Amino acid sequence: MITAILFFSLIAVILLVVLVAGKTMQHFGIALPLYVSTVQAVNENAHAMPMLTDGRQRFVVTTRNQINGLPMSAQNKQDIYRFVMGADDKLANLLKSENVPVALTGVTFGALTVTFRLRLREFSRQNLDKLMKMEGLISQVLCVESVRLMQCAGWIDCEVSSPVRATVSLDSLARATNGTTVAMGVDSNMQPATVDISQHGLIAAIAPSRRGKTQAIRTMLYLLKRANPSLNIVVVAFKTEDWKAFESCATLIVDSDELKQFQAWLLATMYKRAKHPESNRWIIVFDDLANLLTVNPELQNSILQFSSLGAGTGITTVVSTQFTGKDSGGVAMTANATARLLFKPSSNMQGARDGGMARLGLDQLSTQKGDALLVVDGDAVRVATSMTDDRLIEQLHGSVPAREWLHKESQPQHNYGALPTSIGVHPMEEAIEKLNGWLLDDGTFDWSVGKFNNRSEALRRLGWSNNGSGVEKLKELEYYIFERQVSRR
Repeated sequence: MITAILFFSLIAVILLVVLVAGKTMQHFGIALPLYVSTVQAVNENAHAMPMLTDGRQRFVVTTRNQINGLPMSAQNKQDIYRFVMGADDKLANLLKSENVPVALTGVTFGALTVTFRLRLREFSRQNLDKLMKMEGLISQVLCVESVRLMQCAGWIDCEVSSPVRATVSLDSLARATNGTTVAMGVDSNMQPATVDISQHGLIAAIAPSRRGKTQAIRTMLYLLKRANPSLNIVVVAFKTEDWKAFESCATLIVDSDELKQFQAWLLATMYKRAKHPESNRWIIVFDDLANLLTVNPELQNSILQFSSLGAGTGITTVVSTQFTGKDSGGVAMTANATARLLFKPSSNMQGARDGGMARLGLDQLSTQKGDALLVVDGDAVRVATSMTDDRLIEQLHGSVPAREWLHKESQPQHNYGALPTSIGVHPMEEAIEKLNGWLLDDGTFDWSVGKFNNRSEALRRLGWSNNGSGVEKLKELEYYIFERQVSRR
């Protein structure tokens, strides 16, 4: 009897639990299999997949948290997560087959790149050299357009093209732009990469067509003008479509005759500001330099002088060009560009000229618009630049430079009189004396750009060689002659 009572009591309790918590048990019955399958999948992957990481589950959680913070859609986040997980497997198999002992210590995400941080498990010159030569193999294994391996302090960064593109927020760039410091884009950690334009007389954006260099300069100007309404902006461009939106906040020069007047006025202004500093800041853009030089070859010499004087006078020159070389300002001009925005070049040889430095990895950039290297005083960082809509630019307010260079009273006067030749305090005075009266003949010296019209004849009269050293000395003489005359006016 007692057993029967206990049995029926137990049945009653079970029925009561089912009746009271039926809905809860229903949900539990659904959730439990999902939980179990998830745990099983993680454990199976942790044991079945080859790993570069030390601790698969921790790596999965960390990566997922990083991806969740990226500015992209849920589908794109899932795509990039799968890419990273698969890359760990593929890289592990590849490096094992090549007998290169490597550990994956972390992953960072940029707008256009995924960067795997690798560390040699066994340090040796042989292992390092083998790894640094594997860009092509890694590209094939991961099925990506570009792979760039860069040595760092204690690790190697493996930058690869991301399967999705994250948004580069203009607002985030604007928050990082202050005074003369402007955000040029975001780096491989989605952090703003900045340049202080006050420290650079010449900034160059170099890339073949349709890489994004013009859009990058437009964004730079937009951010600077937004932060500094009093900034004076002049854009020189014969192709005006990209610059019409700036008419409300900048002065556009689209005429070759006005350009000649402007460059003479700007050079004279720089010399004056060098002696009497002014606080108002200028930024001058020469868009598509190669095209400008076909119409005005003398502009090359002017830009050389602008780059030399600019940083100390509050005037920064920005040059956009498709390539560097004798037909696009010359190597001497680009050598003066202490800040450069470099995109994937048309060839490895051209990339070496554009970069001016070895082992930048320009050829390993992708062809996506905005994928670039920002090189500032020799330090390179990969960045993703942004675009700025015309409607935002048209909303900018602030000062617009008056065309002072068109006023007769501001034009260089050509009746200079005799040049000083007897002071004897400067090494160039002796050279001036050698030239004697020839220097003062009409047509000998182009005062609008500060250059001899016949350089070969000047070199002959001076007894200087017509090669690199002689030409450089002649340039110094030209700068000196022009400066002396500007100071006399």
